[in-house]
Formats: sequence, structure tokens, C-alpha cells
Amino acid sequence: MDALANKKVRRAPVPPTARAKDRKVHGRSKLTNHRDMLPNEDGRSKAARRYRDLVNAFLQSCGGVELCSEIKINLCRRLAAVTTQSELIEARMVDGKQIDIGLLCTLANTCMRLSTRIGLDRVMKPIPGLHDAGGLLDQIATRQQDDVVTVEQPVFEHEDSGDG
Repeated sequence: MDALANKKVRRAPVPPTARAKDRKVHGRSKLTNHRDMLPNEDGRSKAARRYRDLVNAFLQSCGGVELCSEIKINLCRRLAAVTTQSELIEARMVDGKQIDIGLLCTLANTCMRLSTRIGLDRVMKPIPGLHDAGGLLDQIATRQQDDVVTVEQPVFEHEDSGDG
């Protein structure tokens, strides 16, 4: 055997942050690689598909998975889970079945808290013809300005009683 082949090479220690950054993709779990959103689930149920769609929508609203920290990704997953659960409860309510209204309110509050923490804001989508320049909102504002009527306050004159 060759002497060089038996000799072990010592490498300088690598900081933990560098190791985590350089770790190969195939050495991580499917969940870390964002390939498997629901472990131990095949993902074909209606709820699983809705959950996956919501996670992707929330991540897109945050700038994409590449720009999100792992914490933000997990918060988006929790928000999608809570939203999906809320929708299932709401569907039961619409069918006339009994639901736990306290649970539904708790889930709604959790949704608001998570979405605020993630940074998702409620923004009105522009509606063509309504928000356009010269659209309905501009026409209403113009009519309101035209309809403004100024009313002058009457001036009351003090009569001197002559007692002074």
C-alpha cells in the first residue's frame, strides 16, 4: 500500500453556520427541502391540497420561499393549517351541523395574530372600473364635491337695552 493512501488528512474546523449553509440538499429531510409539506400524508385529499395551496400563496405574499427565513416558513405553514381547519368547521356550520363557536373564534384570532406576525396585510384588490382613474370611485368623489352646499351662519345682532 502506498504511504499517502493510509495517511489521514486533518482539516481545519469549520464554523457551524458554514456547515449548515454548505450542507447538500440530498442530506436534508423532505420537509426542510419543502418537498413534503405534510409528513406521513400522501397530500391528495381536498384539505391537503387546500393546505398546500395556502402555504404557497402565503409564501408568495412574503416574497417567495427563497426570501423567507425558516421561522417565517413555519409560521406560514401554521397559518395555512389554522385557515384550513377554520374552513372545515365553517363548511360544517353551513351544512347545519353543530360546531364549537368558541373554537372557530379562537382559530380566527389565531389567523389574525399569525398573519400580522408574518407581515401579511389586508390589502384591497383593485377592481377594474372602480379604482381606475375616472372610475366609479372618482365619479362619486366628483359628485360629492359638486353637491357640497355651503350654508352661511346667520349673524345675530345684539340689541342694546340702553341700561348701560
